[in-house]
Amino acid sequence: MKTSMEKRPVLRFIVVALILLVAGAEIGIALQLVGVIDLVGVELFLTFFFGGVLWRFRVAVHIIKATLERLDPFFFVPTRSQVISCPTLLVHAVPGLICICLVGYVAINASAEWTT
Repeated sequence: MKTSMEKRPVLRFIVVALILLVAGAEIGIALQLVGVIDLVGVELFLTFFFGGVLWRFRVAVHIIKATLERLDPFFFVPTRSQVISCPTLLVHAVPGLICICLVGYVAINASAEWTT
């Protein structure tokens, strides 16, 4: 016995056509990306991809750090040796860490009466 999709090849064609219309250019881009991965290999592609992501992340972090240094004259990023000698410096290195920790502590230790 044939399934409903095998009985209606026109319906299958219409569904595929609608998918292609909705997807549009993304299908071509996906095919090009598959070609690049086949050409350079998975490992090299992932190296390029994560290298670009980390580069953009570094740029964003630099912009945020410069803005924080402009807004807060006491903001600084301690070195690893300073953190090892005095771990509480991390509180000053991450803006808002005390608030985040306080909210997390209250959320974890809230009684069942508060959360219901």
